[in-house]
Amino acid sequence: MVTPLLESLPELLEVAVFGIGSLLLSVGGLALERFALVAAESGRLPIGVWATVLGLVAITVAYLVARDRVRPRVAALR
Repeated sequence: MVTPLLESLPELLEVAVFGIGSLLLSVGGLALERFALVAAESGRLPIGVWATVLGLVAITVAYLVARDRVRPRVAALR
């Protein structure tokens, strides 16, 4: 006999993995944005612009993962 918690374990793990991935992408994007600001302030403008674009991409992907993967699965678990 399988308990209801054990049945929902794969779904819970999937939500946790996508949630942690979104969190890590957000933190990485913010770190890149901070690096971009420091690089631009120190006169390395091309590196600052490059890091800004990468940071924005990471933050955008984190938002899309949270919106398209995490939120619907959390709503389905209720």
